[in-house]
Amino acid sequence: MSVDVLLFTGMTGYSSNINDFGDDPVYETRSRSSGTYRIATYLRKEFEFDVEVIDFIFSWTLEELKEVCKSRIGPDTRMVGIGGIFYLHAPVIVKLFAHIKEEYPHVLTTAGSQTIWSITQIPNIDYYISGYGELGLKAVLNGTAKYEMWQGRVKHVDCWRTPEYAAYPWPILTILYEDRDYVLPHETLSMETSRGCKFKCSYCNYPVLGVKGDYTRSAADFEYNMKDNYDRWGITEYIITDDTFNDHIEKIRKYGDVVESLDFTPNFAGYIRADLMTQRPHDVEELARMRFNSHMYGIESTNHASAKSIGKGAKATNILPAILEAKKYIQKNNGFYRGEMSFIYGLPHETQETLDYTFKWIDENWQNESVSMFPLMIMRDTGLIHPNEMTHNLDKYGYTVMQQIEAQPIGNRLDHIYDNPNIHQYFKDRIRKQLPDPMGPEFQYATYLWRNEFTNYMEAFIKVQESLWGHERYWDRAVPIFGQANWNNVGFTKTDMQKSFRDLPSMMNPPEEMVRASIEDYKKKKLSL
Repeated sequence: MSVDVLLFTGMTGYSSNINDFGDDPVYETRSRSSGTYRIATYLRKEFEFDVEVIDFIFSWTLEELKEVCKSRIGPDTRMVGIGGIFYLHAPVIVKLFAHIKEEYPHVLTTAGSQTIWSITQIPNIDYYISGYGELGLKAVLNGTAKYEMWQGRVKHVDCWRTPEYAAYPWPILTILYEDRDYVLPHETLSMETSRGCKFKCSYCNYPVLGVKGDYTRSAADFEYNMKDNYDRWGITEYIITDDTFNDHIEKIRKYGDVVESLDFTPNFAGYIRADLMTQRPHDVEELARMRFNSHMYGIESTNHASAKSIGKGAKATNILPAILEAKKYIQKNNGFYRGEMSFIYGLPHETQETLDYTFKWIDENWQNESVSMFPLMIMRDTGLIHPNEMTHNLDKYGYTVMQQIEAQPIGNRLDHIYDNPNIHQYFKDRIRKQLPDPMGPEFQYATYLWRNEFTNYMEAFIKVQESLWGHERYWDRAVPIFGQANWNNVGFTKTDMQKSFRDLPSMMNPPEEMVRASIEDYKKKKLSL
């Protein structure tokens, strides 16, 4: 049963450090990486190829994956690829592609992701493809690709920087699943409604910023995709992956009209810009009409001066109460609401006092909802990831760069978290895995060790752990917005998703035995084909 193209994909969990992966399968995540399925859909239509996707790759053994290859790769197989987000160089993937190159030397190998840093440590690859990859991959398969050599060893097709490979704006963004994908009716799937963002936040590394005009997906394509998923699999739950969904109210109305015309009831989650939702008339009503019930708000800071410095000028004193009103409205009209506020620590003008205000408000007003916070990352312009406004204007934003030898290792400064019996072991392990090493390669090649008048990167990392991830207040948080899919996909309900972690059976991810059982069932079906 050989195929023309075989694509592998998978997602790692919140606590994962890819460098800690061994040879054993990992069962943290039962969510699908939609980008690979989008590529499969495109190749089937463009080339009439037989394309099969093998998902949850981090949960397979190497021997199982070799068995998949043996049954799928034949003399006419054109390509084997790996795609996904975040780091993909787990040992099972590295060993798999070494095996493919040795056993099937006639097959083209590719690795694709939104940014090249996710894939550069996978050897035995003929082409790296970064960005929205449809047109770049088409050129690769046609033998006409424009590329540069990455470190003199791999051809890199950079779809962000090559104008003819810019796959946006596109009105057709359908993702079609097949019977052999074994989609379950209670799964949450991901889709796009646009590519690009109208804003230019100074900390953002997304390359397609400041777009103008209507760059949205057509209503007809949106409707077709949802009807196909419902008719074939019973799917009603979606994550919209747009960087900002509510950039134009006309966009919300367009898809809301489609949703109201359906004979089933879908629900949506995604990124919502809170200042627009709370200041623009009718945004909340239109989001509720579309059943966009789960919101990820990039608040970044409750300190007005900090938020204004990065392009988010609305005052938190106006936004935060209005978010609570939106929560009440959507809960009343749709029977379900989930919210997550995301923050960045280390922005200009952020101090201990402003951080204390943030968590005081959260503790008093945001129970049973989700919160995330991360230290500010200012990326180096080394080609690994698209630089942002801050990268080339450190002085403007009040930052200087520490030499690696200047930064103090964290040492035992987080021992009070590790020794606290009221902090879940999940977060103790996660913090240990993610401890930044000031002498490590990431600060040489990828990220600045910044400092400003208030703090520096290492201190910001400590403060984030002490304030949120390693603090007892996290027990009163709920599952993160994009983490809901992982729980839904193994059978948890919307009622469950409105509980805090005090009332759920595990922290952050659903119980491992449930994830394992679901993925093993998927693998058994794949291996039986």
